[in-house]
Amino acid sequence: RVSESPGASSALSISEVMSSNKGSVADPYGNYPDWIEFHNGSKEALHIGGLGVSDDATAGAKYVFPAGTLVPAGGYIVLWCSGEASDALHAPFRISAADSVVLFGASGNTLETLVLKAVDSGLSYAKDTSGAWAAMKPSPGFSNDEAGVAAYEATLAREIDAGIYINEFMASN
Repeated sequence: RVSESPGASSALSISEVMSSNKGSVADPYGNYPDWIEFHNGSKEALHIGGLGVSDDATAGAKYVFPAGTLVPAGGYIVLWCSGEASDALHAPFRISAADSVVLFGASGNTLETLVLKAVDSGLSYAKDTSGAWAAMKPSPGFSNDEAGVAAYEATLAREIDAGIYINEFMASN
């Protein structure tokens, strides 16, 4: 069973934000935009199409999740804040530590607001397992604990067969 957007408003929450991504977490295109992670805290998949996101509570939704956007039960979805709407999960705005992240319902009502805080380079601002917000190593798409960080880092360590190999190298000629 999959919940529709009205149920999404109570189960979806902001779970992690990286507002100064300087080479820490790459998007699917190999770029390093800032990002916002959302968590589905329910035991059912959620359709979140129509929910909106912004970096400014007074401006309304600057990005709206497309129809058909699904977050698995207990799962995560990452919205890349690249400033360009290059695909369905790239928002046309950027974020900074001086901003807020706002999640809007399909009718435009504010569901959640997070006032961001500056964190050290390479870290994200995340809701830990106790519900407290703290600076931590990034774990986009995974739980905000040591196991989630390890799982995320394991995805980076996988070998990728690009079909190109170095077959000779001369360090000094």
